[in-house]
Amino acid sequence: DKKPGAPNIIGRASPLIGFDFGTSYTSAAVYDNGFTLIEGEDGEIQMPSVVSFPSADWTMIGSKARERMSSEAQWTITSPKRLLGRPYKDPKVALQLGGLAFKTFAGSDKFARFEAHGEIYSVGDICSMILKEMKERAERMLGTKIKRAVFAVPVSHGSIQRSALELAARQSGIEVVGLLTEPSASVLAHGIRGRKGTVAVYDFGGGTFDFCVLKVRETAFQVLCAGGEPWLGGDDFDTVLANHISELFQKQTGIDLRTRAVELQALLFACEGAKRELSSNSNADLRLGDLVFTSEGKKGLRYRLSRRQFNKLTAHLIKKSLLISEKVLAQAGLKASDVDTVVMSGGTSLIPMVRERVAEFFNLKPLVGEPDLAVVKGTALRA
Repeated sequence: DKKPGAPNIIGRASPLIGFDFGTSYTSAAVYDNGFTLIEGEDGEIQMPSVVSFPSADWTMIGSKARERMSSEAQWTITSPKRLLGRPYKDPKVALQLGGLAFKTFAGSDKFARFEAHGEIYSVGDICSMILKEMKERAERMLGTKIKRAVFAVPVSHGSIQRSALELAARQSGIEVVGLLTEPSASVLAHGIRGRKGTVAVYDFGGGTFDFCVLKVRETAFQVLCAGGEPWLGGDDFDTVLANHISELFQKQTGIDLRTRAVELQALLFACEGAKRELSSNSNADLRLGDLVFTSEGKKGLRYRLSRRQFNKLTAHLIKKSLLISEKVLAQAGLKASDVDTVVMSGGTSLIPMVRERVAEFFNLKPLVGEPDLAVVKGTALRA
């Protein structure tokens, strides 16, 4: 049976659904005289893009997998989207894999492979598990089979990454009938149609940053220029925090957590939580008990981080996003002052300092809405 309040699509042949397969979180939605966001059994509408392998015959996906980051990081994979369609020897890929506790190697196709309990998985396998879990949630909630979907993709994703996504979707039982860039999805979700002028879309997600300039007319919009950085996102804010705290911990104990993959993953997990807390609070406490076992006994970590410290540590990441924005504007023959409306999307746009810097850069108050849901709503509208 479909969930009460779900759209009236029972009996329709495979309704089209919109997917936002994100670096940090995955979500899906349908539009039928209003948005219906696909929920898990616990009401969760954003499923962590995390897969964990407690044993050879047991796979965990989503929040339960993410919880294992603090205890079973050696069997847990996060942010697989960043690796999709990228060669194993890509320096950025090597950097991300270096922080994983998994055994990794290059397959015959030169893309990454993971080994867990004697089983070998490709990046596409991991991504398809996440997509299949969300597909099954949608089928339970809507009471009908899901076979086709529209997917959002970063501007920076080329043909190889797009083909890899389509293959992972097909492996999960989903036919990709449309690909929509994430900034375009954000524009659709914010109801820009009916407005006029030059619109800039600043899309700062968990793993990628996209910037797009559009000319909007009453019934349509035209993309003037777009660009982005596939290795700039919320994950990098977590890494900066983890590096800072690792340095302090090393000074106190002589132990460098950055050389210990399992402990580093636990710290990154805690740093993401602190980052989220600082979006609404002025301070956040990181506590990791029994983090390291040494000959002298157990050593834990406690650290209080202020929003002011966080802003100082991560200012260069925001600056980088604005430099990319400036470059894209210049390619369109525009300056920040030529922009009439700024739309912000992506979960990293929830960080107060990001919003402040964007407002200063454009001298405009951005349209924010629900930045972490704008992309999935846009894909649902297109679907």
